[in-house]
Amino acid sequence: MVDERRQHARVSLDTRVWVGQDGIFTQSEERLNDLSVGGAFIESPSPSCSTGDVLNVRFKLGAGFVTATAIVRNARAGAGFGVQFLDLSAEGRAAIERYVAEQRSRPNGTDP
Repeated sequence: MVDERRQHARVSLDTRVWVGQDGIFTQSEERLNDLSVGGAFIESPSPSCSTGDVLNVRFKLGAGFVTATAIVRNARAGAGFGVQFLDLSAEGRAAIERYVAEQRSRPNGTDP
């Protein structure tokens, strides 16, 4: 369900995410779980970051990948952390906008 107080429409997405710093990404068990053009929520049983940390994130969306620098806006022990995208390429933004629009237009309960 979308929280109407949010600035950007957000939809569910379950995909692997690579998190890194200084352009070096590491593969982990973290999963990108919630997505909008403004940011995402990353599930992590033991987040290794704190509010205010700046990270690089990379995730598969459709046939390609989206890469962005993001700032951690909140971290919840045992759950994960929410990030706000700081720089998102025009292509990345367009891919997210398309995905969000497609998901919001689907009847509830259908698979992508």
